Amino acid sequence: SYLLCRKKLSLRLHRESLKKILGFGKWIYANSLVQYCRVNGMQSLFSLFLGPASLGQYRMSIRILSGATLATVPLLGRIVYPSYAQNNTKPENLAPIYTNTLKLILLLLAPISLFIALLSPWIIPFLFGDKWASIVPLVQAMSLLCTLTPAHINGAQLFTATGMSRTLALFNLCKLMVI
Repeated sequence: SYLLCRKKLSLRLHRESLKKILGFGKWIYANSLVQYCRVNGMQSLFSLFLGPASLGQYRMSIRILSGATLATVPLLGRIVYPSYAQNNTKPENLAPIYTNTLKLILLLLAPISLFIALLSPWIIPFLFGDKWASIVPLVQAMSLLCTLTPAHINGAQLFTATGMSRTLALFNLCKLMVI
């Protein structure tokens, strides 16, 4: 592609361009860092207070749920992000997109979460063996809590698309402090 370009590109950085990129990107990076600390902080707390066996059970529960439910939400978030970005100058268009997306995600996620919560006493021992039967109550509770996840992820996409990544990073920092 460099050979096809008529204007020769230079590797020189322009201060204004760099400032613009970093101005927007620093809050997205900060949000990613806070999310990383939140997830790993939760795992560290599990290990510290409840021991490594509980951490293993927690991780296995997350693995079971992420395959069935949590994979759906980020995928739909990536699909709806362009709609938010396209309408970010028209706030009156964002509310219906947000609510319809939330309804769609809940329509898909709620039955999956309920299915996992109800059938995990039979599914987990069948798939993973009796040694994992002790995680059934944790999987049931977490699967029901997964129905709250769409509001957060959908909202995060909305904040990012409308240039409010700073607000999102600060909100997630507050959630980190609660842990």
